[in-house]
Amino acid sequence: MHRKYFLVCILLLPLQACNFSVKVLGRVFDKETGLPLARTTVNLLEGKDIKKTNTNGYFEVSSDTRPFQNPIILITKDGYKPFQLKIKERNGDATSYIVKSESIFIDYEKPVYPDPNNRGTFITGTWIDKWSKEFKTGDTLSIYLAKEDTKTEIEKIRKGIEGKSSALSPVP
Repeated sequence: MHRKYFLVCILLLPLQACNFSVKVLGRVFDKETGLPLARTTVNLLEGKDIKKTNTNGYFEVSSDTRPFQNPIILITKDGYKPFQLKIKERNGDATSYIVKSESIFIDYEKPVYPDPNNRGTFITGTWIDKWSKEFKTGDTLSIYLAKEDTKTEIEKIRKGIEGKSSALSPVP
């Protein structure tokens, strides 16, 4: 049993010394307007290749990577939520991705009452995303950055809750 394990390790050892090339082409857009975002930072973390998008939102990053290493792309721009994508598997034409997702809980300044006739039921806060999450694949990656405006985001959620509750409440 130990001989087989040892043999497998020796056979895989040359792969660890090899470098594989990773090249990622894409475009970055504003999620709300759909317009391309220029001067957005695109960082291929493992390879340390950092570039800025051009005026049309295009980028190209490349790096050497070791086998079994999953490259991570981090995209940032002031005023927008960051976006992080791990390239999980690359099998011929098929590639799978993992998008970073994290939420934070924000307390409302005052409670929201979904049913104005029932003051015993109320909401004290909401969860919002810390990261942009939307992207499309194709010949290039299309990444959509969401604006980082917590106050506006909370107000939209509050109004949505209050709008639903007013539609449910009886007309006097």
